[in-house]
Amino acid sequence: MTNIVRQSPDLPRQNLAKTNKGSRRTPKNGSARRGANGNGVASATHQVDLEAEELAVLVKACKKYRASLPGYLASAQDDVARAEYLIDKLASIIKKHAR
Repeated sequence: MTNIVRQSPDLPRQNLAKTNKGSRRTPKNGSARRGANGNGVASATHQVDLEAEELAVLVKACKKYRASLPGYLASAQDDVARAEYLIDKLASIIKKHAR
């Protein structure tokens, strides 16, 4: 599991240290949000079943935008809402001119 510690580009960077696993990063104190079973999940309520391809896309997007997963998903939902609004507006214009 990849731990993404920055919520947004506006927040200050935390003191991070690279681990021996490539680009994965954890806080220097090693706390890295470990659950009771040590798997990196704080609780069962935060577990989401994702296919490997879906997880890879989300991790890539989070790394690209340097945002947390919730931040990325909120941004994506905003983009979808804007697109739906534009589609509805264009559909109403088309209906208006089709009369």
